Amino acid sequence: MKKIALILLALFLTLQSSTNAKLCQDSYCDWLDFSDLIISGSGGFESRFVYRGSKLAKQVVTSRLEIAHPICFSFLDMSSFAPIIYGGAWGVFPVRNTENQSAQQVNPYGGISFKPFESLKGDFCLPVFEDITLDVGYVRYIFTNTDQNGRTFRSRNTSRQNELYFGASLDFYLHWAAYAFYNFDLEQWVIEPSVSTSIDLLGFFSKDCKHILTFDPEVRGGWLHAKNFNGNQRAAGVGAHENSYLYIQAKADLTFHFNEYASVSGGARYVANNDGNITPFNANGPYTANALDGDDDFFWFGGSLNFSF
Repeated sequence: MKKIALILLALFLTLQSSTNAKLCQDSYCDWLDFSDLIISGSGGFESRFVYRGSKLAKQVVTSRLEIAHPICFSFLDMSSFAPIIYGGAWGVFPVRNTENQSAQQVNPYGGISFKPFESLKGDFCLPVFEDITLDVGYVRYIFTNTDQNGRTFRSRNTSRQNELYFGASLDFYLHWAAYAFYNFDLEQWVIEPSVSTSIDLLGFFSKDCKHILTFDPEVRGGWLHAKNFNGNQRAAGVGAHENSYLYIQAKADLTFHFNEYASVSGGARYVANNDGNITPFNANGPYTANALDGDDDFFWFGGSLNFSF
């Protein structure tokens, strides 16, 4: 409870600091205007579930739902920060039994994003930095599996976890981002930079076909270090395991846009890490990113139906 209270306090202080702005000049500004509400989500399938360079399951169904809204009060002018508050949840639901079930989870999250240099547009010596977006938030990992026979150390890996994150992103020819995550229960740091883009494949030939079919590649790398990698729900006599590794993940999706609100995407994915190609997990370790079946690099595929309005 103390950890959760500290996390909520940190988010409250972050929100308060972001709302420290001058008096509003627009008396019609109202953050309860639901016409500004943004609802987005997706449902998909992945032939492998890979998270932070580690394969956690075979075939899974994935889902995500998020609600976002600009922060705006009638007595505050917050346009200089363009802040948005958001919350939602993402889930992973294995479609096979045995070790797959250890990855079953529903993870609520929430945060706030804002542009700290928005008010300096036109005055910055380096205009590209005017569009930097900062993002801070919290994730609650909830592993929902109850099949004791199907569990691996991943599901014993503290079935309830609390994580804070902070990140920055920038659109400069490509979309650049870098995030830091700290998991209190695993005493785990993750640093993850990424780069992505979206290429219109048909708009070049015809304005009528603009943004109908896009190619959406993404590459992300990461460094993970955990003092308690195997969690605190381990078997009796098994101590905490400290672990570190580097990883890279890539995907190449084709996306068909039905309209501005809905799309379907799918493609190939790849992952590699340096945590060792080992034999499958046994009760006493080793505890590595490749404990499920020993693969430290492989391809898989996935896709999703997406919406936003």
